[in-house]
Amino acid sequence: MAKNKKRSKIHSWNSKNSAGIMNALDNIFGDKGPLQLPKSAKDWVAEWVWLFALIGVIIRGFGLLTLLGLGAVFSGVAASTGTFSFFSTIGFGIVFLAAEGILLLISIPGLKHKKLLGWDFAFYAEVVAIVGNLLNLNVVGAAISAVIGFFFLFQIRSRFKK
Repeated sequence: MAKNKKRSKIHSWNSKNSAGIMNALDNIFGDKGPLQLPKSAKDWVAEWVWLFALIGVIIRGFGLLTLLGLGAVFSGVAASTGTFSFFSTIGFGIVFLAAEGILLLISIPGLKHKKLLGWDFAFYAEVVAIVGNLLNLNVVGAAISAVIGFFFLFQIRSRFKK
């Protein structure tokens, strides 16, 4: 019985914090934010965001193939020189690129039918991209990705329904 109470407290704590983060991001980038896209632009982006996600999945697929190829080409050199930090960078890239691609792929049907769940998966893909950039010490890339990605995602969020 005590475990169930503890789980529900943890779940409610996470739900409250994530709602707070979403509200804060919505206040900065969304309909309440200082910078707004015109209504027609929001409608257009919301209509075609599924296609942008599909293009993103394809680009990430090519990126994964490139990373896997580079890893194979340089594995002999890295093994003979003892340079294994190269593999940790490629490994991070492969994991995060695959996670982004999978989340975007999952988001496409929901985005096409304007379901909030599809928008949520696109949001999670953006968060994974930012975390991946930060773990690779690409702070500038993470900041640019966050501002552009969150701006467009939160500008169209109101167009998606549960």
